[in-house]
Amino acid sequence: MTRPISLIYSVDEVPPPAVLIISAIQHVAVMAITLIFPLILAREANLSDIQVLDLVSLSMLGLGFATVCFSIRSHFIGSGYLSPAAYTAIYLGPALFALRRGGLDLVFGMTVTAGIIQLGVAPLLKRFRALLPSEIAGLVIAIVGLALASLGVRYSLGID
Repeated sequence: MTRPISLIYSVDEVPPPAVLIISAIQHVAVMAITLIFPLILAREANLSDIQVLDLVSLSMLGLGFATVCFSIRSHFIGSGYLSPAAYTAIYLGPALFALRRGGLDLVFGMTVTAGIIQLGVAPLLKRFRALLPSEIAGLVIAIVGLALASLGVRYSLGID
């Protein structure tokens, strides 16, 4: 198989240090943007400044650990590619609901439970692909976007 013209580096090639540094800065920027989600949870939980700092610090450690796990080349964990971890907006609505019902303890339990379920479902995704067309994915993304839009409007207008 010939190498595509648009491909600059293949999987096993190591780019020059300048490219690696710029790529690392881009990855950190992508990861840093998603730290808004732990900050939203901290604000909704009425945490003190020290607790917010602790939550964000632990969130950053979690992102780093997940990125290392993603980049491991193993049959059981990771892909071998350097792909940055990031928090996803799809859990923000359920996390805020769990926060209002049971506090940060319930948010933690919900997140761990969702992670375990994802570990179990991930190997089966190829078989479920026929049951999950792109229209379903688009609907889910639209619903998540509407939930985030309502949250954004609430924060923008200062509505509690």
